[in-house]
Amino acid sequence: MLTSLVARPTHRTPWHLEPPSFAVASQCLTRTAKSRVAAFDKTLPRGQVKESSLLCLPAELRSLVWMHTLGGMVFEVHCWVSYGVNSFATRILNRQKNFLGLLRTCRRIYAEAKLTPFKFNAFRIKTDQGLHALLNGLEATKREVITEIHLVTWRALHMVERLSDVPQPVSDNLALARLPGLRKLYVDVRIKSICRDCRRGRCERCDPELGLLERHLVEYVKKGNERIELVLERTCYASVAALQVL
Repeated sequence: MLTSLVARPTHRTPWHLEPPSFAVASQCLTRTAKSRVAAFDKTLPRGQVKESSLLCLPAELRSLVWMHTLGGMVFEVHCWVSYGVNSFATRILNRQKNFLGLLRTCRRIYAEAKLTPFKFNAFRIKTDQGLHALLNGLEATKREVITEIHLVTWRALHMVERLSDVPQPVSDNLALARLPGLRKLYVDVRIKSICRDCRRGRCERCDPELGLLERHLVEYVKKGNERIELVLERTCYASVAALQVL
């Protein structure tokens, strides 16, 4: 291969792909550019879609092709403050080159596979406003098919990075009601390792409060959301700065 304060990104990304169309785009082009677009458009035979071996496959096999080609990855979601009309914006990081190129081949493939990147990939977020900003930048049909979200938290208390003035509880940033298709929520619980104090029970890994925070988070997610599989995993880091590294 993510409220009213949060709004759509100020620029379009490959995740906002639209079906190939030269007619609309040509209205904003110069005369030279229009001629080039028209020439390129003529190189795409109208009968090419019907003769494609890929599109002649049964629908079940085509769905498997879309899934293996456009799915199976975890994407980092970077969130930042936008000083325009919108408050926050997001961008997908570490995306492979031409990862979504299949969606630009023809309108029929786009129509069949446009939701695949959202359904069969996971989105990893470490900023408190990241999930809301991501969801606000997506159409409802794309939001509703997201099945897996990864959150990077500090002690299951709040996200490891924040854009708000004060740390917000993880539960305030989940937006589960906006993700009806969510099936798996992976929470990375990061803690600072103090190995020298482990024998005295003072290491964060041994802190009973950490277990209580995790339990509260599990109860919050499971309440009315039995469909969601919640996975908690603790990871230790030597410093606070290391906690924020993806």
